[in-house]
Amino acid sequence: MKRTPRGLHDVVLAPPTLKVVPKEKFKVREGARVQVADVPAAAGSLKRREELGEARRGVIERYREMMRGESGGL
Repeated sequence: MKRTPRGLHDVVLAPPTLKVVPKEKFKVREGARVQVADVPAAAGSLKRREELGEARRGVIERYREMMRGESGGL
């Protein structure tokens, strides 16, 4: 069965199927996980990305508390 080249505007009838099940990138031992999904890899090492993610979550939480305080007073 010869395949034709696929174009940008071709219409598909079904989503693609995976022939190989993707493997997890990091080995997880004893439930240890690091939350770095929202920090780009260019930020540096895994430890640095984890620290930046924690700082980011703290800033967002403080901002949300500040916004709740301003809107609650009106």
